[in-house]
Amino acid sequence: MKILFLMLSLMGFFQIPAQTPKGNTWTIEHNKVVRLKATSESETKNSFVIKDADLKAEGQLYINFHEEKPLKDWKRTFAVFDTKDNELINYSGSSFKIGNGKLRDLRNQGIKTLKIYTWALPTDPDLASRIRIKRMHLCTVTLEE
Repeated sequence: MKILFLMLSLMGFFQIPAQTPKGNTWTIEHNKVVRLKATSESETKNSFVIKDADLKAEGQLYINFHEEKPLKDWKRTFAVFDTKDNELINYSGSSFKIGNGKLRDLRNQGIKTLKIYTWALPTDPDLASRIRIKRMHLCTVTLEE
């Protein structure tokens, strides 16, 4: 019983630093115009609309995520989901770009709402298998025609 308690305590310890968003900031630009700057999750506040006219030009949706205390040997992942929680795009790195062509393709497939999340995992597979991740909502983007 003591071993089980110790293991659960350690798992909680590993989860806290990786998922604590305090001090983290992110900026989201579309076509080089800042659309959102945020420091906390909020599905209502962290949302914006991209109109069809904005997708016709060459450009991109760019997300720059800044960790106040970057974790050594951890890999950050960004992912785009639809409203049914289907993963559409997945990328690892400290920033994330989606071209307007890809956004148009998603809209033409009938996907009107994109939810963008991020999470971090240790690069050590053994350590990664022992922790539980929580994805952090960065923004919700509505594609309007």
